[in-house]
Amino acid sequence: MDNSMKILFVCTGNTCRSPMAEAIAKKLVKDQSLLDYSIESAGVAAFEGQPAARNAIEAMKELGIDISGHTAKCMVDTVTVDTDYFVPMTAEQKLVLLSLGIAEEKILDFDRPIPDPYGGSRETYRACRDILMEEIKKIVDKIEG
Repeated sequence: MDNSMKILFVCTGNTCRSPMAEAIAKKLVKDQSLLDYSIESAGVAAFEGQPAARNAIEAMKELGIDISGHTAKCMVDTVTVDTDYFVPMTAEQKLVLLSLGIAEEKILDFDRPIPDPYGGSRETYRACRDILMEEIKKIVDKIEG
């Protein structure tokens, strides 16, 4: 039986923010030798199978993280009862989670909304990545208590 802590990062299309968040969180728990985490991402309006955005791939590559194999997953298909925490990028996505019947205590909010870099420059994606790195450290600290 899998007893790992399951965390799902949620954005809109699952091609920019949440795949970057998933990869950053995986690296963070690995670097800190935190065991028993299962980390995934999904989008509330994702088109299944879409690749990560090119600029998201490039921004992560600068950190030595490869997300080029990522394919988008739709939130509705990914919600499982055994997910411990859902981490939406914005208040709007939190409302979608609540409307899907996710209990509020299972939703962890970032200290600030994560702006959608979709269609932006590489610099826009870098800025988003850097905000995610800061915010994910805080989320992991909350979970680790």
